[in-house]
Amino acid sequence: MRNAKAVRAGTIPAPVETKWRFDADDLEAVARWLGSAVPSSRLRVARGHFQRLQDCYLDTKDWRIFRAGYVLRLRRANDTCVATLKGRTTRGRSLAVRRELTQAIAVPTAAAIFAEAGAVRNVLEQLARPRALRVRAEIVTRRRTFTLTTRHSSVGNLALDHSRVLVQRPPRPLLRVEVEVPQGFVSNVQPFVKVLRDALALRPALLSKAAWAFAAHGDSPAGPPAATGRYAVRDGQTTRSAARAVLLRQLAALIWNEPGVRLAEHPVFVHDMRVATRRLLAALRLFKGVAPPATTRRLRDRLRAVAEALGRVRDLEVFLEAVATWHRSTPARTREALHPFLAGIGERRDTALAQLHAFMDSARLHKLETQLKRALRKPPPARGSLASEPISIAAPRLIHRAQQRLMRRARRLDKHSGASAFHAVRILGKRLRYTLEFLEPVCGSGARPLIRSLVDLQNNLGLQQDGEVARQLIGEFTGTSRPSLPAATQRAMNAMSKEFARREGRLRRRVPELIKHVSRAEMP
Repeated sequence: MRNAKAVRAGTIPAPVETKWRFDADDLEAVARWLGSAVPSSRLRVARGHFQRLQDCYLDTKDWRIFRAGYVLRLRRANDTCVATLKGRTTRGRSLAVRRELTQAIAVPTAAAIFAEAGAVRNVLEQLARPRALRVRAEIVTRRRTFTLTTRHSSVGNLALDHSRVLVQRPPRPLLRVEVEVPQGFVSNVQPFVKVLRDALALRPALLSKAAWAFAAHGDSPAGPPAATGRYAVRDGQTTRSAARAVLLRQLAALIWNEPGVRLAEHPVFVHDMRVATRRLLAALRLFKGVAPPATTRRLRDRLRAVAEALGRVRDLEVFLEAVATWHRSTPARTREALHPFLAGIGERRDTALAQLHAFMDSARLHKLETQLKRALRKPPPARGSLASEPISIAAPRLIHRAQQRLMRRARRLDKHSGASAFHAVRILGKRLRYTLEFLEPVCGSGARPLIRSLVDLQNNLGLQQDGEVARQLIGEFTGTSRPSLPAATQRAMNAMSKEFARREGRLRRRVPELIKHVSRAEMP
C-alpha cells in the first residue's frame, strides 16, 4: 500500500512524448524526399543513420498494466536496454501526446526492472510482481533516423521504421514514419510535418505498434466492457439471463478500473469504478427477485463498502476540480489566500486514497467478484417467477415502476425542500436512467429521449450536490482549523462558500422545468 506522500508524488506530471505517426507505402520514397531540398520549410534534415531495435512488450495475464493506462516495452538497441512505460494513445490521431517513463536496465527482462530503482519500477510495483509479467508481443525494427535542426539547434528526430512482429504467421511489415519533438517545438515543426504528409500521401497511423503487435498475436486486450459489447442484453432472453448479463458487465467495469485507481494518476478511474459500483447496486435492486435474497443482501453490503471508500476520494477530487474552476475567475491575492485551505484538502484526499488502497489490498474486492459469480452460476428459480419471465415482457413493468418512484418523489419538491430531498430525487433519477440503459437493447431507440431528459436533470442535481458537499467541507475545515487559519484565508473560504450557495440557488430554479421534461418524455 502506498503512503500519502507517495500518492501525492503520483500526481506530479511525468515526462511527455510528443510524436506524429504516419503509415507509409514506400519508405525509400520518403528517404529520397528527405534527401532533397524541402521547399517552404525552415528546417534542415541531417543525414540519417541506421539502427536495429528489438522490442518486447510485457503485461500480466489480465492486462493490469494496459488497464492502468500504460503499455510496457523493453527495448534493446545496440548495447543498451531500456524499459519504457508509455501512456495509451487515442486511436487514429497522427499527433500522439502521451506520458512516457523510462528506466535503464541491465538486460531486457522483467526481473531487471525490479532490480534497480527507477520511474518504471515505481509504477509497476503498484500493479504486479515480476513473476506475473509475461511476454505479450515482440517486434524487430530496422530504423533510419534523421535529425531535424534549425539554424540554432536540434528540434526533433524523424524515424523511418520497417517493423516485423515475431509470430509464426507474421502479417505484412509495418512501414511507419514518426516525427518526435519536445513539446515546446510542436509549432516549429508542424508546418514541415504538413508538407511531408501531403507530399508523400502519408496516412495517420490507426494503431500504435504495440496494438498492431498484440493483434498479430491474437492476444489484444478486450477493452472496457462498454466498448466491447460483452455481456449484451438481447431480446428473447429470460429476465435471469438479462440480469446475469447486466451484473457481469458492471462487475467487469469495476474490475477493469481497479489498476488505474491504484496508480492514482488520473481521477477518471475512481469516477468510473464508482459509477460501476453504483450500477451494480442499481442492478441488484432492479433484479432483486432473480438471486436468493440472502446472497443479494451480502453483495449489496459489500458493494456499499466499496462505494463509500471510492466516494470519500471522489468527493474530494470533485471539490478540488471545482475550486480550480473557481480559481480562474478570482484575483491572484484570493488564490494565494486559499493555499493553506487547499493544502489541507489535498492531505485529506491523500488520506482517503491511502484508505481506499488499504481496502482494495484486503480480500474484500476479490471476495465480491467470487461471490457474485458464484451466485450467478446457481440454478434458476422455479418457473413462474420474475427470473423465468421473458425480459421483453418484464422490461416495460420494471421501467414503469422506476419512473413512478421518481415522479412521486420529484413532485414533492418545492422551494422550501432541503438538499437531502433534491439528492433523493437525484438517486431515483439515476436508478431510472440505469434501468433504461440496462434494458435499451430490448426497448429500442424509444428510450433515448427519456434518457436525455434524465441526464439533464441528473447534471443539474449533481452540481447541486457537489456544491452542498463543497460547503460542508469548507464548514468542517473552518471549524477544525480556524485558530490556525489566516484571516485572509477565512475570508476567501467564506466567499467561495457563498458562491457555491448562489450557484445552488440558480440550479434549483431550473429543476421544475427539467422534471416536466422527464414526465413528458414517452415511455419506451
